[in-house]
Amino acid sequence: MNENLIREAIKSYKSQGFRVIAEWNAGNDQCICGTKIGDKTQSDYQGIDIAELLNELVIQALELPSTGECYHIGSGIIDINEEDKVFIRCTAEFEYSDYSVDFFYEEIKSDGDNSGRLKDIKAIQNIEDPFELKKILHRANVNFSGKINKEKETETTVIIDVVQGDEITLSEEQKSFYKPIITEILLKGLEEFKKLETPLKKAENHYYFASIELEGQLHSDSTLHYKLSPSSEYFENFRDEVVILVE
Repeated sequence: MNENLIREAIKSYKSQGFRVIAEWNAGNDQCICGTKIGDKTQSDYQGIDIAELLNELVIQALELPSTGECYHIGSGIIDINEEDKVFIRCTAEFEYSDYSVDFFYEEIKSDGDNSGRLKDIKAIQNIEDPFELKKILHRANVNFSGKINKEKETETTVIIDVVQGDEITLSEEQKSFYKPIITEILLKGLEEFKKLETPLKKAENHYYFASIELEGQLHSDSTLHYKLSPSSEYFENFRDEVVILVE
């Protein structure tokens, strides 16, 4: 990339009174970035599409995402300073889901150590089995899954994973029976993890609790062995932040 050409172009646009504005909407499996020079969306300078080059610089400098669990939306004015550095002064919102961040928490322990880290909760719970699904466990796994967000919106699923023999399909009645059981576990887990949100914010400045996912399996003694996994989201809203595009 010809950095000197970019510097010359920005100086030329500036001398003509043209504002160079970049706008982007990145995330959700796409990365859209466009640069407008004056009232044009494209502008050639000595046969080079400077707008396209600036788009590439903005995407690279701001590390704009293209994955489905992130978004970065904003705009900024591209300019050049007295040191010949091309920069963008931008305002944007940035958010992404993070399934790996540790949640800081406090619990009373017998040894007096009240600090720790919690990522997953694992537990066992007795559940009713009116359809006697335990009788098929010799040839199939009965898997439970669910998700709940901080607004208490839930998703629940029960799947029979057959290892040997013919396929087994759950009826709507069976699915409806297990839904409130999974939902109750998720709601209890939500209350536990929401207690961690305040210490989490203290430890990780821009993180906050987002949702819980459940994975579980029915055992032959009519117990559900499950794991609750929390996820967090990172949010940052910045204004008039200067980022260098060309040194």
